[in-house]
Amino acid sequence: MPEGARLNVTNETVCEPAAPAPGDEADTTPPRAWFALGVLLAVTLLTLLGRQMLSLLAPAIAADLRLSDRNLGVTLGIGFAGASLLCAYPIAWLADRYDRRIMLGACILVWATGALVCGYADGMWQLFGATALIGIAEAGLGPVVLAVIPDLFTGRRRLTANLVFYMAGLLGASVVYIIGGALASGVEGAKIAMPVGSSSTAAWRLAFAIVGCSAPLLIALLACVRMDRRQPVALQRLGSPLLTHLAVQRRPVVLIVGAFLLFMLASSGALIWIPTASTRLFGASPLANGVGVGVGLALGTLAGTGLTSMLLKRTLLAASEPVSVIAVRLAWRAALPALPALFALQFISRAAGGFILFVIFMASSAAVGSLLPTVLQDMVPSAMRARFLAIWTIAAGIVGGIAPALIGAVSSLLGNTPQALLSAITWTALPAWSMMVILFYAAERPVLRLRAAVTSAEAGW
Repeated sequence: MPEGARLNVTNETVCEPAAPAPGDEADTTPPRAWFALGVLLAVTLLTLLGRQMLSLLAPAIAADLRLSDRNLGVTLGIGFAGASLLCAYPIAWLADRYDRRIMLGACILVWATGALVCGYADGMWQLFGATALIGIAEAGLGPVVLAVIPDLFTGRRRLTANLVFYMAGLLGASVVYIIGGALASGVEGAKIAMPVGSSSTAAWRLAFAIVGCSAPLLIALLACVRMDRRQPVALQRLGSPLLTHLAVQRRPVVLIVGAFLLFMLASSGALIWIPTASTRLFGASPLANGVGVGVGLALGTLAGTGLTSMLLKRTLLAASEPVSVIAVRLAWRAALPALPALFALQFISRAAGGFILFVIFMASSAAVGSLLPTVLQDMVPSAMRARFLAIWTIAAGIVGGIAPALIGAVSSLLGNTPQALLSAITWTALPAWSMMVILFYAAERPVLRLRAAVTSAEAGW
């Protein structure tokens, strides 16, 4: 299946389910395909656990390794971003040409190695290398999993499978936050019963060691997955019209891509630093942070995506505009409630108030994020879609890495106090979020013209 066709499944799943082709009604999917999807979900969620545990355990790691906010931000941000920038496309290239189970297994091994190295890190650069390994695994798993799902499901079942995986991805972060916090606290409580050597080891080190040792189980489950081996495909010709298309349509491209990059800057930085701010302000334990952030993520995700899905469905029934234009309009409106929440964040003095603001911000973030695939996929003709989304992934990875480093640097400049960290989160995220709303608002008419050009180009092929 061509790369563009695989990515079009996501677009159909989120916003525009296509009419089934003849024979789709009779489509049947063997149970082994659903088992394989369950394995893919388990692999994805467990690899997310590595990143979320770094966020939850950041205060203990920083204290043990004597890291400043600036150094911690560079380690947690740029380590992941650099790995995504360098490795996402090569891994996807290999996955299109060789057995995808082998690539998934390799990503799991790299991730487990990164988790184990985290547990043995004695300084900033060892921790930086470990986070880079975890980032490599995350960067590889995304495109490989998206490539595997269409190999397992056909017809309407494929749409259902993509929807299940999409929703699991949105809620997965909340699940792994809770698991990560419980694991860290459980290890701390169990140290009393451990041998003398182990009981003197920091709890965060033992937690990473336990997580890293789960790799053999995941690989064993992966070995039970059966799928048809894909035949190698020819490399696409160089000199494609993608850059020409982007240059001609530069106004809507700059507005939309700029808006979504600002979204990444605001949301990723705030999400990484909020657990640390909670620990400094309220003395929250890893378990309390895990449960609080996990529940907040779940509530925000359900509220944001549920409301957006309902509004989008009603709007599509009554509107004749392209779905991407409607999605852009909903995006800037859904982002508005987060503006006062971000401003008020710097003034919180109680955990309950912070939790409410966090849920509001996450609801807006989930609403905007759920519209992102639809808008981006509709910006180029289908034959260019994979390459365009690869460029987006690299750019988003860079911004996602800069965001926590930027907040850490601002916090250090303001004095490294708990209140300084909150102010750093607010005054990094709030301007970015405000500019995002403006760009989305300005993009409605340009995106309408862009969709007309894309439709015309596809009709001529």
